[in-house]
Amino acid sequence: NNSYEVADHVTTTRQSSISYSKSWAGTPISFSTSLNQSQNVQNKTMVLNLPKGSFNVSRIYPFKPRKPVAKTRWYHDLTTQYSATFENKIDTYDSLLFTSAIWKSMKNGFKHEVPLSLQFRPFSNFSISPSLRYTGVLYTQQIHKRWDPDYYDESKNMVVPSVVNDTIRGLSYGQALVPALSAAFNPSLYGTFTFTQKGSRVESIRHVLKPSVGFSYSPEADWLTSDMFDSVQYNVNGQRREYSIYEGSIYGTPSSGRRSGSVSLSLTNLVEAKVFARNDTTGKPKKVKIIESLSLNTSYNIFSDSLNWSPVNMSFRTTLAQNINIQAGSTFNIYGMNAAGGTVGQLAISQGLGLARMTSLNASLDLDLGQLLGGKNKNNQQEQQQPSGQRGQRLAGGALDEPGAQGGAATNNLPLASNSYDEYGYVRFDVPWSLRMAYNFSYSKPGLKSNVTQTMTLSGDVRLTSKMAINYNTGFDFKQKEITMTRVGISRDLHCWEMSFNWIPVGYMKSWNFTLRARASMLQDLKYERRKDYHENY
Repeated sequence: NNSYEVADHVTTTRQSSISYSKSWAGTPISFSTSLNQSQNVQNKTMVLNLPKGSFNVSRIYPFKPRKPVAKTRWYHDLTTQYSATFENKIDTYDSLLFTSAIWKSMKNGFKHEVPLSLQFRPFSNFSISPSLRYTGVLYTQQIHKRWDPDYYDESKNMVVPSVVNDTIRGLSYGQALVPALSAAFNPSLYGTFTFTQKGSRVESIRHVLKPSVGFSYSPEADWLTSDMFDSVQYNVNGQRREYSIYEGSIYGTPSSGRRSGSVSLSLTNLVEAKVFARNDTTGKPKKVKIIESLSLNTSYNIFSDSLNWSPVNMSFRTTLAQNINIQAGSTFNIYGMNAAGGTVGQLAISQGLGLARMTSLNASLDLDLGQLLGGKNKNNQQEQQQPSGQRGQRLAGGALDEPGAQGGAATNNLPLASNSYDEYGYVRFDVPWSLRMAYNFSYSKPGLKSNVTQTMTLSGDVRLTSKMAINYNTGFDFKQKEITMTRVGISRDLHCWEMSFNWIPVGYMKSWNFTLRARASMLQDLKYERRKDYHENY
């Protein structure tokens, strides 16, 4: 991997691609195709897409009048769209690329979809949406499974009764037509508390409550689906199980019309206040969000045999002082556990685990130190730029020169009157910079064992000039008690050229990379590179 980004160091791959796209102006039609190649130099695998493409028609209203009408009909809101994709994929080893074995690893297919949907609103905050989706796939092969009691396993050098897959070549088309119905009720409730105390900086606090109930249902519609499934014996007892003849294909098997239904529940809270600024003279309060979002959601599977309730998800988000972002999320399971830590149909409360057991908790605090400190510097600069009649000035010796004091007239000749100097007589550099600090906490306990991780990261950049910048990121892992991968980068705009230097000073990824390249996209391959790869450390 030639990337020196922190997130891109786990694999070593080489990639190349050629793509073409076309959109027809004034129409919802678009087309794109590409040739892609990806090679992993570690395990010698190659993936080729020769080619891969798509054809799309974005959402349209086929029955909506072109000109406004006095009365709209229900079918005017009927929407549809069309999407088609095709792909020819080769997944093999580089040593087999130009051999006849490549044909056995080739997979190809075509898939297209046509959804139809309509929405009714009997009254405000309530909607009913029937829909119908057609999906079709075309493949050049399918599989047939059979039970072979005399199958000879060469690796074990013995007869092992097994399920054998036979590949049947030839065009095969499968399709599914799935009807569905959904409904949603999304009211909003408001509550406001007004402060009547004289002199209070808080005028009022408003609480917004947004409950939501959703319902979805899809009936049994196997008669609308082509025969894409078969059954096979899978053990010596003669037991059978179902399989898809398109198992392992590029686009899989179209979703059949199996009966399904669920009810979803969610509750979202928002809390905001109207606050007067200190020493306010305008009489107009400022709106401040106290809690940007506090939500709960879960769902109930109507037709499931057990474990009908899904885990309860809880999330929280707020911002303090405009530059401190706090987020948290947790997951609760209302079902209990068995001795091995697996989920069972018995409720958690019946096992003495409370109403629900927490299975995960994630929290993060993101602090924009650049904005925080930059705001302070900005206030200081404003103070420094006030007229001399409004503030004292410092002489070169450091003494405060008050207006009207002895020697005050001489200060007009000092360089301190220029905005290029600070109050102590030093040159002031207004260098754009940023610094972010983030703390992340993660706890998980899906079963009997728990796991806790804590990390702190620092990242930012310093723009020394309008064409030169330094960026950096580092961190600390509290669980491993070590510094995470640290990277320092320098970039320089050289007009038609661009220079960059990336350095990872410590750790197993210790390396550096220098690049000088042309900025024009047509000349992206015109570049000079020098590097020390991390593989050279071993």
